[in-house]
Amino acid sequence: MYILPGLTRIPCHWIHWLLNQIPTPFSNHTYHLTIHHEPYPTMNSPEKSAACDIYDPKSIPDYDREFIDPDDLRQFENALNDNESNSLVALNDWRPIYQRVRKNRGRRKKPRRTTDETREGVLYTVLKWPFLFIVFGWITVLGFAYALTRFYIVLYERWVSWRGKKESLRRELWKQTDYNNWLKAAQALDNHLGNQQWKEIDEYAYYDHLTINKLVNQLRKARTDVELQMRNGVSSSTVIPATEELCALLEGCVKNNFAGVENPRLYSETYSGTKNLVQEYIDEVEKCIQVVSNNKWVSNEDKYHHFKHLDTNFGRTALCLSGGATFAYYHFGVARALLDNGVLPEIITGTSGGALVAALIATRTDEELKQLLVPALAHRIRASSEGMASWIWRWWRTGARFDTITWARECSWFCRGSTTFKEAYERTGRILNVSCVPSDPHSPTILANYLTSPNCVIWSAVLASAAVPGILNPVVLMTKKRDGTLAPYSFGHKWKDGSLRTDIPIRALNLHFNVNFPIVSQVRQLLSQDPSKWRDTNIY
Repeated sequence: MYILPGLTRIPCHWIHWLLNQIPTPFSNHTYHLTIHHEPYPTMNSPEKSAACDIYDPKSIPDYDREFIDPDDLRQFENALNDNESNSLVALNDWRPIYQRVRKNRGRRKKPRRTTDETREGVLYTVLKWPFLFIVFGWITVLGFAYALTRFYIVLYERWVSWRGKKESLRRELWKQTDYNNWLKAAQALDNHLGNQQWKEIDEYAYYDHLTINKLVNQLRKARTDVELQMRNGVSSSTVIPATEELCALLEGCVKNNFAGVENPRLYSETYSGTKNLVQEYIDEVEKCIQVVSNNKWVSNEDKYHHFKHLDTNFGRTALCLSGGATFAYYHFGVARALLDNGVLPEIITGTSGGALVAALIATRTDEELKQLLVPALAHRIRASSEGMASWIWRWWRTGARFDTITWARECSWFCRGSTTFKEAYERTGRILNVSCVPSDPHSPTILANYLTSPNCVIWSAVLASAAVPGILNPVVLMTKKRDGTLAPYSFGHKWKDGSLRTDIPIRALNLHFNVNFPIVSQVRQLLSQDPSKWRDTNIY
């Protein structure tokens, strides 16, 4: 599987690593991102037998277990069939039922023409069609000119610009299957193109190089002073003031897009890396954070409050999984790559097909995911196992291709039964978010999570987020009561596919969880999957 290009660039996760170093129950767990997609190497007999196990369905934990209670499905079916509830809809009450409306028995008069109406005179009648033809003709000319320009650019790049060694190096870059080899090929291409000279020049219009250069020197001096004092074993009265000075510098610079170091233009001029000054600044900040974290003269409580303050200013990271029908299964490879490198974010959001993958990740621990995210997991994806005759007959009767109850039963395995958003957060520490759109067009969307809907059942939200018109009818969200039984959520209103309005809810994630760095796995065909069209996304 391949990781499709994200919509944003991911800077160094200093703060998340720091909170992981402090022995508190509130620590986050990411700081360094390196994604690998490596093919299976040549293996000997023991390795081959181990590799065969990942294709065996019996090797998956809880493969044959049905987590959901039949009573939950029965309550869900009753909620779907309950049409007695009077839903509140945003419609104009043009004839109230408790107010007598007298019928106008008089002859209706022709309404008078008002000043806000457009008068259609002789000149309008004569010129409207010529103007229409002129506008559409000009649009056609511009479209043809644009297509001709793009065709010329493609031919120029193919036969003039990208030829010889440069073309061979670029094709070598496209062939790589893991990040380390890709990085080496990208550096070789940069060396051939002369991009290393651009990295060595500090001046650039899209960031404040003077501020960064000055700050790097200040951070280096403060860090060396603290390290020297700690190495010489001086008293705490001497070390603490120097550490406070270093902390003050960190509080001033560890912010979102400080001095423009996260400007996309800094990461679009080369195939790998960015300005050497920016990289030096990032490395120096990380070293300073490690010095403060390892300082024995600063209490754990002070460290926690300091790093929590930095974390709030800098922002958090979230994994955003888009919808895309069967293309959403690419998300399993993205999650496995992040998991293997220990950088799987705590905040995960999914829409439609991505919600199913997000639910699996958020309801399992890291140890369980390492056993689940294997090729044998494909045997549990069987919601489309019926024949075409069944699909056609069901679509003719209900207007939907798939049966909602069958999907609820299959989806519940990925969500560990009727687990709620709050229960998933308490079990794994991960924050699951699922986008749902109400069936009523006048109502707002909802981003279901453990804050907005803590008792909402996850599998019902996943079904609602995947309820594409014609594929699955709108469903009712279910909530778990204190006695464990299920009941309709939000007055029994029905919900449908969340990707129709909010495929990637970046604004809502920032509002609820201070997410500034979304890692977006976009599998829809709206983005080009041709590697030659990708721009560099530098990952630290």
